[in-house]
Amino acid sequence: YGRKHIITYENAPIYAVYHSLSAGRTCPSQYVWGSAYPYLTAADSPWDTGYLNFECTNEMTSAEAWAKLLAYDRNMDIPVDCAKWFTDMNANEDGYVISVNIGKNTLSGGDIWRIFGLRSTAFAVSYEDGIFTFPTKGLGHCSGLSQYGANELAKSGASAEKILHHYYGDTVNIG
Repeated sequence: YGRKHIITYENAPIYAVYHSLSAGRTCPSQYVWGSAYPYLTAADSPWDTGYLNFECTNEMTSAEAWAKLLAYDRNMDIPVDCAKWFTDMNANEDGYVISVNIGKNTLSGGDIWRIFGLRSTAFAVSYEDGIFTFPTKGLGHCSGLSQYGANELAKSGASAEKILHHYYGDTVNIG
């Protein structure tokens, strides 16, 4: 089917990740996977905030959350008082969680996203009456190319190359 294309950084294929919908800017890769890639930094994607389900909420009981944490690490030191589980939450200006403490354990936003099956790595958390509530913005890990944003750029006439450079940066080579 025509020419083959590859996106590279310093002559090596990139980790070309994508997601459905960002929180208005994409998430730097280190918040999700712990490794910073120079082509997976924050990129503006303001179109995403207009999506119908941009903001959603995940909920789960404390028993469900407890089971998920123990499935992740059966030796995790989890406080008995559920209201003290999520402390010292550190998020960037776009709402992506960088780190949060659960007891003596420091987890990344990406860890919490995976453990609890959240809609996004841009989240907050509250606890009341045995229920954890996680309001989220976006959908997916939110790093790399936003599918919704890329579609909006394409509809406005942007070329595939321009869209790829928008989300992966001008440091990549598209060939």
